[in-house]
Amino acid sequence: GVSIRQAQTRVRELIGAFDLDPNRVLDLVVDTLESEVTSLVAKGQGGDVGDLFAHAPLHATPVRVLLGIVSDLKRDSLPHLLGFKYANYAAGAGGATPPTLHLTTALLILHGLVDPAQLVPHLSPAVDALRAQYEDYQDAYLTK
Repeated sequence: GVSIRQAQTRVRELIGAFDLDPNRVLDLVVDTLESEVTSLVAKGQGGDVGDLFAHAPLHATPVRVLLGIVSDLKRDSLPHLLGFKYANYAAGAGGATPPTLHLTTALLILHGLVDPAQLVPHLSPAVDALRAQYEDYQDAYLTK
């Protein structure tokens, strides 16, 4: 198996050797992470993310390595990258947002790799629209 440190070093070496765009590498790593989460969900017996990791130990190691690689890359663009993925689904380009993207985002938040507050501007509906919907709900149902 590959250690997290070895994977981080190897990715940095590949970025430097081939003059790769670190943001594109980050995008690919997040896509790979989502693919691993998809495998965990497919093999899981249901339950929460912790249960999925417990029931799929062969997949848990790649997920930890991928999270380590994300932590080593420049993460400033991570909220924008995730926001683009969510916006793409919201625009109808890919259908409904897959639950695995939500789980992947939750893992990134859980591991301190992205701040949820930085994602809010990229999500839809906008906070103001949600507030207006809630106020309409209150007016229609709670004040009667």
